[in-house]
Amino acid sequence: MSKILLITDEKVFRLYILDTVKKDIDKLKDKKAVKRIKTGIGRLAERIPNKPELWESIKGCENLFELKIKPYRLACYKHGNNILILYFWRVQKNMSKQKRADIERACKIAQEVKDEFERLVRRI
Repeated sequence: MSKILLITDEKVFRLYILDTVKKDIDKLKDKKAVKRIKTGIGRLAERIPNKPELWESIKGCENLFELKIKPYRLACYKHGNNILILYFWRVQKNMSKQKRADIERACKIAQEVKDEFERLVRRI
């Protein structure tokens, strides 16, 4: 089980991120992309993006959303005003099989951490 880190609790939404996702983002060689992703995550704590092209429900997974920060995607699980970023991947053009595999992986991770995350946010 990955460690869940609290990023912010002062905004409208309390934002958490899995330790593995944070490490994957920090490992990126493109520092501009890292900055863009972290800016997107910061905005997520203030409000859920109201542009449907940036924030989209993942079909087949309850309370799982995809935040689009080109060319990356962040899978986020929402429980009340608490958001857990649980998976991160890069989108490549014309790779629909890979996209499907990434979404299935995000759904699987969501199922694995959902109960633990909900218990964690109830205690806070």
